[in-house]
Amino acid sequence: MADQNIEKVILELKQQPGKDILIGSRSLILQLMKLDLIDQYHLCIHPMVAGGGLPLFEDIDRTVFKLNKTRIFGNGAVMLYYEPTTKSATNGQ
Repeated sequence: MADQNIEKVILELKQQPGKDILIGSRSLILQLMKLDLIDQYHLCIHPMVAGGGLPLFEDIDRTVFKLNKTRIFGNGAVMLYYEPTTKSATNGQ
């Protein structure tokens, strides 16, 4: 599957019956965001600072999200469930 067109593969998977498609790879998330193929985002916020890392939403057009659901875990982590509502071209911000 690694040598196939990612847009074609994801569109074919979305047509199949079954569960959601979960993507945890930063590079795949960025590619799928640019192709507008993500229906819902699950962001887990942990109560700690790691002190480094890469930004998740790098080189992405401005996107507005609608919060659909939250879940709080015993360790203080919070899961946020969002769906994109609008996209607009980046205007230098």
